[in-house]
Amino acid sequence: MRGSLGKLDHGLGSVSGPALDNGLYRGPHGTSPEKGARRRLLSGTIRPWYSTPQIRSMPSASVAGTHAALRVKQGPEGGACVSRRRRRLDPVSQGVIGAAAAQAFARPHQVAVAGLLGGLAGMAPDLDVLIRSSVDPLLFLEFHRQFTHSLVFIPIGAVLCALLLFPVVRWSCRAREAYLYCLLGFATHGLLDACTSYGTQLYWPFSNERVAWNSISIVDPLFTLPVLILVALAAHHGRVALGRVALVWVALYLAVGVVQRDRAVTAGEAIARTRHHAAVSVEAKPAFANLLLWKTIYEHAGRYYVDAIRLGGTPRYFPGQSAAKLVLARDLPWLVPGTQQALDLERFRWFSGDSLALNTHNSDEVIDVRYSMLPDRIDPLWAIHLDPDAPEDAFSRFVTRRRLNRSDRARLLEMIFAIDPWVGAPISPGD
Repeated sequence: MRGSLGKLDHGLGSVSGPALDNGLYRGPHGTSPEKGARRRLLSGTIRPWYSTPQIRSMPSASVAGTHAALRVKQGPEGGACVSRRRRRLDPVSQGVIGAAAAQAFARPHQVAVAGLLGGLAGMAPDLDVLIRSSVDPLLFLEFHRQFTHSLVFIPIGAVLCALLLFPVVRWSCRAREAYLYCLLGFATHGLLDACTSYGTQLYWPFSNERVAWNSISIVDPLFTLPVLILVALAAHHGRVALGRVALVWVALYLAVGVVQRDRAVTAGEAIARTRHHAAVSVEAKPAFANLLLWKTIYEHAGRYYVDAIRLGGTPRYFPGQSAAKLVLARDLPWLVPGTQQALDLERFRWFSGDSLALNTHNSDEVIDVRYSMLPDRIDPLWAIHLDPDAPEDAFSRFVTRRRLNRSDRARLLEMIFAIDPWVGAPISPGD
């Protein structure tokens, strides 16, 4: 009844253009089956719309599940509402993991102060967000997760933290112990950020590569809350062992993330094969706040394709959207090399790993296709806005979009928990 991935993906290779770019396709039953139709569906008297013979002649991008494409709140330029906030791993996670690392090597009577120093030092590298310019909106892209997050800066950052914090705790520990706890906390930050998908310059100044191991979301309560509880208990009871248990949990959770990432890549490669696509590369990134749902991205014939994959016992996929890869001569013929906006575009290209496309709602916006609030979408989290009429020395404008409305949240939960038994197509082992 549910059909194999191969059946569902028949014909996608020929799909292109605005129909695929502008949103997920809907089936003939519209946004959501009526109650009676749903009862007949679940009783087996009718089949889900995407398993009917007529659908097999449609582009497989139309197989988007039984629910409608989400309504996105529109902003002043046709896109979603603009926010100036930036995404980074939440400070609570950074703080408690830094605290756990310090507690794990603390003296029993210093567990509380070690947690304090390690926690504050664990959050300190993100002070680089203060490096910004009112004139150059892209300056923070170059400095956030740069030198303060690099491996070579760890001992220097720890010294700075210890110098600032030791006067506050000098009655509880010696200076060298304060430095050790700050060192352990500070060291966790860059490594933990590298486990997310946003890129961290771990090897600065020897390389400006943005390291992203794609094994955990920037916010994941199941990852953070157990560590927070263990750190609090360790500080209260003076138990070093609890700090070590917290580190074991961190290591195990990140290891599960690596396994899930590799499973998502394998599933993404299977999807590309069923579409007869020669994928240049397949990347997988965890969806928001979980390790069950993943976003896969690959490039084929000058287009990026994204899909959502739920990695339970049986992987299931949610066909997503595609976008044409940015080609300057075709998409931005007016952009003059050497102008500030042209330089900004190259900076944004470096930041995004060259995963650029035009915003289909605004041809003056260049988007990073890798990230979106929903994993089956190319609704960008950020973009740069270019102005054809701007003077040569004018900077581009950086915009971010991170609103998750009620229908978006419902869609995300639907994919994570597979609330609808017909949501998602199974990926058969032979694909």
